[in-house]
Amino acid sequence: MSDAAPPSRRALACRDLGFACEWQIRSASPSEIESRFREHARCAHGLSALPPELAERVTSELRTA
Repeated sequence: MSDAAPPSRRALACRDLGFACEWQIRSASPSEIESRFREHARCAHGLSALPPELAERVTSELRTA
C-alpha cells in the first residue's frame, strides 16, 4: 500500500481571468485545465487563440480546490 498523497486538485474560474462568466473547472491536471479553458474561451467568448498574456494568467490563477 502506498503512502503517497493523491494529486491535489486545482481549480480555475473564468471570472478570475476578467470575464463576466460563471464557468469553472477542477482537475488534478493543470494541462487539462488549460486545454478545457482554451475550448471554453473559443466557444463561449469567441477567442480563436489565447493571447500570450491570458495564457500565462491561466497558469498563474490556478488555485487549490
